[in-house]
Amino acid sequence: MRKANLALIGLVMLSAAACKKGGASKEDFQLVPKEAQVLFRVNVEKLRAAPAWKDIIELRDGNEKSKKEYAEFVAKCGLDPFAQINSVFLAVPQVQDMGMKEFAVIMRGTFDETKLLACSTEAAKKHGGEVKTTEHNGAKIYSDGKKDEAFATFLDAKTVAIGGKEWIKKVIDLAKAD
Repeated sequence: MRKANLALIGLVMLSAAACKKGGASKEDFQLVPKEAQVLFRVNVEKLRAAPAWKDIIELRDGNEKSKKEYAEFVAKCGLDPFAQINSVFLAVPQVQDMGMKEFAVIMRGTFDETKLLACSTEAAKKHGGEVKTTEHNGAKIYSDGKKDEAFATFLDAKTVAIGGKEWIKKVIDLAKAD
């Protein structure tokens, strides 16, 4: 029950942070396809200053096993999502229009593409899969190679995009247009 309450508090805090002054940045809007009709942004940097952030961290580190696994993930993948991701911007079209196959998530923070790719490749192999790499407009696009439902690209060292098969290409094109 306590975990459910903390998760609910976290969701409320995320929603509140998304609604605070500033909303989505102009740069985020410029990276999503014009068909986007539902937009949601979380300013994680501001959320870290909220009193409930401590509760979220306590939930993450709730027991020694999960705390150890998280620390191992951070060391192996070079990413501490709670410390390195500064904002998350989600854009989706009308659900009935595209059957939720298309979406775009723009994450801003600090990312080590080499380490994250190695970590993803190892995890995929562990589960009998592989990371498939394709290119579009000079950018590498990574997918799981099996379901091909979500695609990721590093727009630069501080911006990662995840999206559906067609929208990830649109995000890349919009980023290159700047």
